Amino acid sequence: MNQELVDGFVRQRRSLVAVSVALSAFVGLGAQLEDIELLGNTVHLAKPLAVAAPLWVAWGYFLIRYYQYFRDLRDVGFSEAVTTRENHLARRFALRRLRATIRPDPGEFRRPKIRLEVQPMEVLEMPPGMWRLKANGWAHITERFGSKTNKMSSEVIENRVVSFPPWHPRFSKARSVLWVLTHTRFGTEYGLPFAVACAPAVLWVARRLGFVWPAAQ
Repeated sequence: MNQELVDGFVRQRRSLVAVSVALSAFVGLGAQLEDIELLGNTVHLAKPLAVAAPLWVAWGYFLIRYYQYFRDLRDVGFSEAVTTRENHLARRFALRRLRATIRPDPGEFRRPKIRLEVQPMEVLEMPPGMWRLKANGWAHITERFGSKTNKMSSEVIENRVVSFPPWHPRFSKARSVLWVLTHTRFGTEYGLPFAVACAPAVLWVARRLGFVWPAAQ
């Protein structure tokens, strides 16, 4: 990745966050500028100047610049991280479904514990509306009766097809995106600056609707 592009992106991100925080403070407080220090002298303005006005200009500039640099970076690994998490969730869901299909022989033993050893699952079908995986491996079953008696057995898992419900792909995608945003650096490095940049606009709309920030009362 172009280092100059990365450095420029970091600068725009830093500037956008700083301006957004400052603008949020001024919009929330409704601050105005009445005096200006000029060459050691205090100049009183006949008409107070809204401090937020120039900050809005800087905010718009840095927001555009940050978005442009963000687009130029293209895929920074976010999509790959989401796909990896989706595969993890799919395998975990498939193992739960496989475990539910294992039925030990009825007898005096109770409380079965099932440990699965499954090879990498083969993807049979993964369109938007349905996932189907094929699994091979072993199911190791341990049954207990009381605290001392154990019965152990194994069952071969051969070409066992696991079908996912229609809602699972979209739900898994949403969970994966949320997980990556909250558990990896992608959320704070690339998503959080946009959230911080939205704060001044949200505060401005709130004040226009009549909500007064408590500190400004």
